[in-house]
Amino acid sequence: MQLERQLGFLRNSCVSYDAGSIDESIRIALAIRVLIHDTRNPTSLLRHLNAQHINLATTVEDGPAPDALILPGMAWLQFTSEGATWRPATTQDAIKGYLCLPKWWNQTGLWSRFIAIIKKGFRAGCRR
Repeated sequence: MQLERQLGFLRNSCVSYDAGSIDESIRIALAIRVLIHDTRNPTSLLRHLNAQHINLATTVEDGPAPDALILPGMAWLQFTSEGATWRPATTQDAIKGYLCLPKWWNQTGLWSRFIAIIKKGFRAGCRR
Protein backbone atom coordinates (compact mmCIF):
# COMPACT_ATOMS: atom_id res chain seq x y z
CA MET A 1 0.00 0.00 0.00
CA GLN A 2 2.71 2.50 1.01
CA LEU A 3 4.84 1.59 -2.03
CA GLU A 4 1.89 2.18 -4.38
CA ARG A 5 1.22 5.51 -2.67
CA GLN A 6 4.84 6.70 -3.03
CA LEU A 7 5.04 5.58 -6.66
CA GLY A 8 1.77 7.41 -7.33
CA PHE A 9 3.19 10.59 -5.78
CA LEU A 10 6.29 10.17 -7.92
CA ARG A 11 4.31 9.57 -11.12
CA ASN A 12 2.02 12.57 -10.54
CA SER A 13 4.91 14.87 -9.72
CA CYS A 14 6.80 13.75 -12.84
CA VAL A 15 3.77 14.52 -15.01
CA SER A 16 3.49 17.99 -13.44
CA TYR A 17 7.23 18.59 -13.80
CA ASP A 18 7.12 17.56 -17.47
CA ALA A 19 4.22 19.98 -17.96
CA GLY A 20 6.43 22.83 -16.76
CA SER A 21 5.96 22.92 -12.99
CA ILE A 22 9.66 23.03 -12.11
CA ASP A 23 8.94 23.23 -8.36
CA GLU A 24 7.66 19.64 -8.54
CA SER A 25 11.35 18.67 -8.47
CA ILE A 26 11.16 19.14 -4.70
CA ARG A 27 8.34 16.60 -4.39
CA ILE A 28 10.13 14.21 -6.77
CA ALA A 29 13.25 14.37 -4.60
CA LEU A 30 11.18 13.79 -1.46
CA ALA A 31 9.43 10.73 -2.93
CA ILE A 32 12.78 9.27 -4.02
CA ARG A 33 14.23 9.93 -0.58
CA VAL A 34 11.33 8.11 1.10
CA LEU A 35 11.85 5.16 -1.25
CA ILE A 36 15.63 4.75 -1.15
CA HIS A 37 17.51 6.93 1.37
CA ASP A 38 18.58 5.17 4.56
CA THR A 39 19.72 6.80 7.75
CA ARG A 40 19.46 5.69 11.35
CA ASN A 41 16.09 7.43 11.42
CA PRO A 42 14.21 7.09 9.06
CA THR A 43 14.74 3.84 7.18
CA SER A 44 13.85 3.74 3.48
CA LEU A 45 10.64 2.11 2.34
CA LEU A 46 12.53 -0.28 0.06
CA ARG A 47 14.67 -1.44 3.00
CA HIS A 48 11.49 -2.07 5.02
CA LEU A 49 10.25 -4.18 2.09
CA ASN A 50 13.63 -5.95 1.75
CA ALA A 51 13.74 -4.76 -1.86
CA GLN A 52 17.12 -3.04 -2.13
CA HIS A 53 18.23 -5.58 -4.72
CA ILE A 54 16.28 -3.84 -7.52
CA ASN A 55 18.20 -2.43 -10.48
CA LEU A 56 17.84 1.20 -11.55
CA ALA A 57 18.78 2.77 -14.87
CA THR A 58 21.81 5.04 -14.77
CA THR A 59 22.65 7.85 -17.17
CA VAL A 60 26.09 8.39 -15.65
CA GLU A 61 29.31 7.38 -17.36
CA ASP A 62 31.88 5.51 -15.25
CA GLY A 63 34.39 8.36 -15.08
CA PRO A 64 35.39 11.71 -16.53
CA ALA A 65 37.44 12.34 -19.60
CA PRO A 66 41.00 13.15 -18.47
CA ASP A 67 40.68 16.81 -19.47
CA ALA A 68 37.00 17.27 -18.56
CA LEU A 69 36.10 20.37 -16.62
CA ILE A 70 32.56 19.10 -16.05
CA LEU A 71 30.97 15.91 -17.30
CA PRO A 72 27.27 15.85 -16.48
CA GLY A 73 25.71 12.43 -16.31
CA MET A 74 22.40 12.87 -14.53
CA ALA A 75 21.49 16.06 -16.37
CA TRP A 76 22.44 18.31 -19.25
CA LEU A 77 23.33 21.96 -18.90
CA GLN A 78 21.15 23.93 -21.31
CA PHE A 79 21.87 27.56 -22.22
CA THR A 80 19.01 29.80 -23.35
CA SER A 81 18.48 33.54 -23.68
CA GLU A 82 17.04 33.44 -20.14
CA GLY A 83 20.15 31.80 -18.66
CA ALA A 84 21.38 28.31 -17.96
CA THR A 85 19.26 25.45 -16.63
CA TRP A 86 19.86 21.81 -15.83
CA ARG A 87 17.62 19.35 -17.66
CA PRO A 88 17.38 15.70 -16.67
CA ALA A 89 18.94 13.15 -19.02
CA THR A 90 15.73 11.25 -19.77
CA THR A 91 16.00 10.00 -23.33
CA GLN A 92 16.29 6.24 -23.85
CA ASP A 93 19.75 6.61 -25.39
CA ALA A 94 20.91 8.43 -22.22
CA ILE A 95 20.74 5.16 -20.25
CA LYS A 96 24.25 3.75 -19.81
CA GLY A 97 23.30 0.63 -17.88
CA TYR A 98 21.62 -0.64 -14.72
CA LEU A 99 22.94 -0.76 -11.17
CA CYS A 100 21.59 -2.29 -7.97
CA LEU A 101 20.08 0.31 -5.69
CA PRO A 102 23.01 0.81 -3.25
CA LYS A 103 25.52 1.22 -6.10
CA TRP A 104 23.14 3.54 -8.00
CA TRP A 105 22.59 5.76 -4.95
CA ASN A 106 26.33 6.09 -4.30
CA GLN A 107 27.36 6.52 -7.95
CA THR A 108 29.17 9.70 -8.90
CA GLY A 109 26.74 11.95 -10.74
CA LEU A 110 28.91 14.92 -11.65
CA TRP A 111 32.65 15.21 -12.19
CA SER A 112 34.96 18.18 -12.38
CA ARG A 113 38.71 18.49 -12.09
CA PHE A 114 38.38 19.14 -8.39
CA ILE A 115 35.38 17.24 -7.08
CA ALA A 116 33.11 14.28 -7.64
CA ILE A 117 29.55 14.60 -6.37
CA ILE A 118 27.58 11.47 -5.57
CA LYS A 119 23.82 11.33 -6.12
CA LYS A 120 22.96 11.21 -2.44
CA GLY A 121 24.88 14.49 -2.03
CA PHE A 122 22.53 16.45 -4.29
CA ARG A 123 19.96 18.50 -2.41
CA ALA A 124 16.22 18.53 -2.97
CA GLY A 125 15.01 21.81 -4.37
CA CYS A 126 17.85 22.60 -6.76
CA ARG A 127 16.13 24.33 -9.62
CA ARG A 128 16.65 27.02 -12.20
